Amino acid sequence: MYASYFAQCRMIAFSLDVSQIDKVDAAQRDLLAIGPDAILLFGTRGNAANETFLAAINTSQPNLVSEAILDPPAREVEKLLWRVDHNH
Repeated sequence: MYASYFAQCRMIAFSLDVSQIDKVDAAQRDLLAIGPDAILLFGTRGNAANETFLAAINTSQPNLVSEAILDPPAREVEKLLWRVDHNH
């Protein structure tokens, strides 16, 4: 997050508390309005809310690339998505 600030890269983060299945549409509207260069999604693989939110992001913004951030004991704990057309 700090590096994105210094690189003038607009990053937004979501946790599972925010990305509950019933809040996916509101979060999608926020993403479209803000237009971040990167999205950090906190949560574990297999969580229904997390997977639904990730699928919605990938559908509405197909130009994103993603990379898992791993914690060996907990497996995947975060996912970083970014625009491939980002010039920073």
